[in-house]
Formats: sequence, C-alpha cells, structure tokens
Amino acid sequence: MIPNDQISLRGQEPRKAPKRKLDIFASLRNHLGMVLLLFLGIAAGGGWIAYKMDRPVFVSEGEIQVARQYQRTVETDSELSLAHTRDYDIFRNEQVDLMTKPEVLIDALRRADQLDLSYWRLPGEPDRVVAQRLEDSLVVYAIPNSYRIKVEMYASLPDIPQPLLQELMLSFLEAHRTEFFFAEDQRPEVIRGLLQESDDLIAGKREKLRKLASELKVVDFSMSADDNPWAGQLADARNALAEARRTENSLQLEHDALVRTLTSEDDLLLLLAQGTENAQRSPLADSLQELLSDKQDLETQLTTMGPQHPGRKDTETRLTALNPRIQDAIDRFTKAQTAESGRELELAKARTASLVSDVDGLEGKVAAFVDSFQRGADLQRQIEDEQPRNQRLRDRLAFFELEAQSPGFVSIAREASEVDPEGTSDLKRSLILALMFAMMVALSVPIGLDLLDRKVRTTQDVELALGIPPAAWIPRGTRGPRKAFADAQVRRLAMLMDNEERRLAPHITLFTEVRNSDGTPELISSSAQTLAELGRRVLVIDARPHLAGQEQALRGRGFQGLLAGDGLHPESRGAWDYLPYGAASHGHATSLSTWNRTVRDTCRDYDMVLVATAPLLVSPEAEYMAASADLVLMVAEAETQTLGELFRAGQILARLRPAAVGSVLNRVRVFRNRGYYKELVRETKRIA
Repeated sequence: MIPNDQISLRGQEPRKAPKRKLDIFASLRNHLGMVLLLFLGIAAGGGWIAYKMDRPVFVSEGEIQVARQYQRTVETDSELSLAHTRDYDIFRNEQVDLMTKPEVLIDALRRADQLDLSYWRLPGEPDRVVAQRLEDSLVVYAIPNSYRIKVEMYASLPDIPQPLLQELMLSFLEAHRTEFFFAEDQRPEVIRGLLQESDDLIAGKREKLRKLASELKVVDFSMSADDNPWAGQLADARNALAEARRTENSLQLEHDALVRTLTSEDDLLLLLAQGTENAQRSPLADSLQELLSDKQDLETQLTTMGPQHPGRKDTETRLTALNPRIQDAIDRFTKAQTAESGRELELAKARTASLVSDVDGLEGKVAAFVDSFQRGADLQRQIEDEQPRNQRLRDRLAFFELEAQSPGFVSIAREASEVDPEGTSDLKRSLILALMFAMMVALSVPIGLDLLDRKVRTTQDVELALGIPPAAWIPRGTRGPRKAFADAQVRRLAMLMDNEERRLAPHITLFTEVRNSDGTPELISSSAQTLAELGRRVLVIDARPHLAGQEQALRGRGFQGLLAGDGLHPESRGAWDYLPYGAASHGHATSLSTWNRTVRDTCRDYDMVLVATAPLLVSPEAEYMAASADLVLMVAEAETQTLGELFRAGQILARLRPAAVGSVLNRVRVFRNRGYYKELVRETKRIA
C-alpha cells in the first residue's frame, strides 16, 4: 500500500494518458502461436493457388528479313549505321504494325485451324476479342543494327505456338504484298491527288494572306493586333472631341449667362463696369457707357438740388430726354452681344459634330483593321496546320516511289522454331513470393494488434497507468495451479490490509473499480474470508445501489438503514458479516455526509470494514466516499479495461488525497499464447 504522501501521481505535472511501449520481439514471442498459424495458413493457401495457377510457358520464335536491296536504294549501304537511317526505321516499324493487325491475326488462326479452338475463343466471342488475345501472346520488335524483325509467340500448350507462328508469318507476307506492292493498287495516284489539293489550298491561302499583309502593312500575323495604325489617331480624335465638348459646354453657359445679364439695366451696368475685351473694343459699348455716365451725373445733380432750385427743371428735362437714347443704345448693344455669343456657340457645336464624325470614322477603321488582322491570323494558322499534313503526304509519296524501286524486299529469314516440350515455369518464383507474403503478414498482424491494443493486461500496465505497482494480481480460473496461485495472491492482499490496520479501529478499506465487473465481489468475499482466518472480525458493506424492487425486502436494514439511524443489522456469512445496500425505513434518500463517522461509531466491534462501491469513473458517491476512507483499493480487471480509463481513475484518486491507496489486477489470463507469469504459476504448483 502507498501512503498518501507517497502516491506517485500526486505532485506531478499534468500528463497525457500513458502509452504502452511496443517491444517487437516480446510481441512476436507472446504471439508465437498466432505467427506460426498465420504463416502456415497463408503459405499453404498461397502455395496451393500458385500450384493451381501455374502453367508451363512454351515459346516459338521466327524472324522476318528486309532485303539489303532496299537499304541500298535509300542511301549508300552502311551496315553499322542502320539505326540512324530514318526512312528504314519507319519502314520496319510499319512492318511491325502490319504483323499485329487484326485481319492478319485472324487469317493466321484460320490457316492453322485454330480459329475456333477453345484456347483462343470462348463461346460467343467475336473475332476482335480472339485477335486481341493472340496479340497479347505475341512479342514483335525490330532487332537493332540489323535488317531483321523478331517475332515471338508464347502459349501454355506445346502444340499451339510453332504451327501458328509459321502461318502468321505467311499471312504477314501476303498482307505485305497487298499493302505495299503498287501494281495492284492506285495509292500513289491517290496520294498525288491529295498532295495537289493540299498545295492548292496552301497557295490560295498564302495569296489571300499576302493581299491582307499588303493592305494592312503587316509582316507577321502571328503577333498581337495591338499595333493598330489607326489606334493613335483614334485616341487623339477622342481627346480633341472631349476638349471640344468642354469648350461647347463652357460657351453655352457663358451665352446663357449673357442673355440673363442683358435683361437687367443694373446687370448691364455691372457688365460694362467689369468690361470684357469685346465690350471695351465695341463703339456701342463706349456710346452706351457715355450715356449711362451722363444719366448718372444728372441723377446726382438732382439729388443735390432742392425743390426750388432754378436749374432743377432744366436738369429733369435733360434726364427725361436722355432715357429714350439710353434705351435705344441698350437694345442695340444687347442685340450685338447676343449675336456674337450665339455665333461663337454655333461654331463650337459645328466643331463638336465634326469631331464626332471623325471619331466614328476612325473607330470603323480600327475595327476593320482588327477584323482583317484576325482573318490574316486565321489564314496563317490554317497554313501552319496544313503544312504538317502536306509534309506527311510528300513523305508518304516519296516512300511509295522508293518502294516501287525495290519489289519483294520482305521475306522470312528464319522459320518458326520448335518449342521445348518441357516449357518454362514460374512455380518456384510464385512459391517464394507466397512464402514471403505469408511471413510478412504473420509478422505484421501481431505487431499491429499490439499497436492497437489499449487493454490493461499486466502489472506493468497498472503501474504505467497509476504510477504505483499493484498490491496483488489474481489469475483467472478456479482449478489447478491457477486456483492455488489466486488463493496465495488473495492471502497476500489480506495480509497487506491487515498490516494497514494500525492507526484507526475499525480500519475502513474501500474497494472501487473502473467498470462493473463480476470479479470484484468475489475478490472482496475472498479477502474477508482470509482476514477472518487471520483472526480478524470483518464486516463487508455493499455500498453499491441495489436493483429495482429489492428495497421493499430490505427496508430499515442495510447500509442505507444504517445511515438513516435504523441501526446495524448485518447478515452472517460464517466467519465474517455482510451488510447489503438496503433502504431507509422512512423510504427517503439518505445523505453520505456522515457515513465515515457513522460506520466508525456503529462498527466498533469489527477490526476491519470492507466497503464495496460503484465504479469510480461513473459514481460521484464512490468518489465522495474514497476521500475519507483509510485505504482505497482500485480493482482493475485485465482484458476489459483500457490504460486511459485506469489513468483517469488514478487522477481522481490523486485529487481526492485518501490516506492510502493500492491497486489489484484481477482476472489475469495466464495460460494463453500471450499470457504472463506462467512460470510463477508453475512454480506455485511445484512448491505445493
């Protein structure tokens, strides 16, 4: 048992849930049986499949020769530089393609009486599928630095490849004579006609392109059309049009302001006072300004003369005579100014209209240039697209003309070889691959299982999760050496609890767990029996909630009745007593706040009190009771609980700070392939 101040989880920095370190060799050793079974099973299955699928491969070979006369017509014969003769390589590649044409393959099968053979054709399959199957069995290639073409045929039956390959080469020769002998077809004339059409098409498009280039003054239509000669003039015209519209708007505003001004004598005086350049040079303006000045002088004189002034009447007469002259001058001046302003405005509008017409014309020219340039680019692209086809036609015609000078230049260089009656087999390689695959899977599966396994299995796992080693570990099983070892471990646990009973009497030991398990009640009963055999008076209290319907039978009794003040009414289990969960006599819920004091006061006659509670992770009551118990034993059941769950339970205990804590690993599997402590169990049997 670990005292409160020595619990290793307490006082440490918070950490993540622990992870078990993988020991590859230990994992393989523990899973040795699984490894052997997997290896044997997969190896046996793979070997059986390899044996069933293995078929001996039979091969027949032949060669097609391109006669030397053909090479001499191409260029001076150079035996060591055939790979650099372009026309010759093209011709040989065409012969390879001709060999694998479907009609040639079907004709060869028909000649060899193998067209309807079940090896090549399944019921209902068309000829194209049969031809494809035969093509997959062929390997045809030109032998480098030679005049020959190699043909290889592979099959799983010995009587198929040699006769079929022989007929295939004969079918190829016949197809070659039909394809390349010009006395029997008119292909050169057809090629010449197509070439003439291509030349005429290119010439016509080049003539149109030349005219467009001359018209647009463009050298290369593959460039962008951004260098439009009319674009600069259009931009200048648009700028001029914008300036003319601004001038027109300005003159319109000045004209409207002048018309408003000339309708008022005061505004007219102000206009003359400010004076524009035109008004100052105008005789009408000078005359009107003199008249207005005279009128102003006469009005000023009248303001200085009294009603009885002798010259007042004469002044009024002169002022009255002056008004018609002023009005006549105003009318003539207004008419002259309005006419001048209107004339300037009309000139501005005429210039704006002219610039609009120029812009429209330039825009049309720009669009026409772009359209013509695009047509030229299209023509140039069409010419470029047609030129490769034209060149292919020229090459093909030259090739036909060259062939016409070398008739009969393809022949069989070597007959189809006979096949080895034993054939070649890949069975050994397949068996080796099956063994390698079986070994890989057999080694990977147990390692993968241990990597994914998070279950608690060993005492090391308990110590890894809680930070303290378990006080005891109890194996599964109730017979033989496992039973003896389990009893020894229970005695070990009982003696440890007996040693803890030194400060308080009775000593309260609380059993909790991570999950509900069937092994914990049995462990508590065995511990109580062992303590009783050691001479201790033991009371076992079941503090786990009862099942529905049992409270009526136990009302006023049990642990709940004890907390409610109904007294202690234990049941005798022989050497030790048992107190069930029960229910209070009043039927109401009871409080756990005084459970520790109540148990100590009412159970003084007992040396040890063992309290069984619900799982710590899911029961707040268990967490509450654990804080005040003298000893808390965490029971972890192997094979069912994970390291993370046990780690969280340990964190709760570290936070609750009970007086002492301990752990028990229950129901450990010992005698299984990956079991633990088998030697200890066997040693126990030997000692017993």
